Formats: sequence, structure tokens, C-alpha cells
Amino acid sequence: MAAPAPLPPARRAFVLRWGEVARGLGLTKSGGQVWALILSAESAMSAAEIAEALSIARSNVSAALKELRGFGLVRSAPAPGERQERFAAPDAPEEAAAALLSAFRARVAEPAAAALSGMEGAPRLAAYAGYMAALGPALEAALAPGAAPADPPKKKKKKK
Repeated sequence: MAAPAPLPPARRAFVLRWGEVARGLGLTKSGGQVWALILSAESAMSAAEIAEALSIARSNVSAALKELRGFGLVRSAPAPGERQERFAAPDAPEEAAAALLSAFRARVAEPAAAALSGMEGAPRLAAYAGYMAALGPALEAALAPGAAPADPPKKKKKKK
């Protein structure tokens, strides 16, 4: 079997970066990399193609796909005439953003709020607990249909 073609440098950097970003959102590193690979693919990918492209075990790919499907970050994409299941990212960016927010809320914000709220005699931590509890709903409101999208950050011009 021939070695898989390496990912182009920009795509590889994107995939690796999302592996790190995913951890902050409450997903696994493999989940983030698999999602970024699927998101940046021109067409739906099979688990075997994902494992080959990322040079990771099929079992890791299967676990990552299960995690991503649970949050709605990937979906099955039927390919007529093929037996292998293929996976694709949501078509709409707002669907992906809502799914990422759901993962963050369930795996980061809510557990942090619960842990902080259980701290007796620490008023400062109670304030943090309230903040963490309010963070998920606030982000959801910002991403709600009809909410104005945030302007992308403007690049600073270099002085000559």
C-alpha cells in the first residue's frame, strides 16, 4: 500500500491548530483534527481516508466521529454505489458554531459552574460560578438566528 499523500502545508496547519482549539472547547484533540480535516475536504470522507490522512488509528477516528456526531459537527453523507460510510461537516457555518457552542457548554462551562458553585465560603468563586453559568446562554443568544454576526477583526496596517 502506498503512503498517503501529505496534506498541503496550509491545510495541515489548520488541522493541527484545530486539534488544540478543540481541547479548549471541550472536545478531544483527535476530534478537533478530524473535524478540521472533514471541514476542509472538498467532498465527504470515509473513516479509512481520515485515518490515512491524519496517520492515526481507525479506532481513534471512530471515537472522534462518534464524539463529533453526538454534537452535530459531522453527518453521514451517502455516496451512491459505495459501501463505506462517508462523513461531511454541516453546510452552514451557523450550524457548526451552534454545535461547537453546545460542546463547550456541556463539557466546559456547565461542569466549571457546578464545581465552582460547590465551594463553600469563597464569595469570589461564587461570582465565577455565576459567570460560567451565564456564559453558555449568552453565547447562544449571540448565535441565535437573526443575531448580527460579529465583524471579523480588522488587520492592522503596517507602518512604512
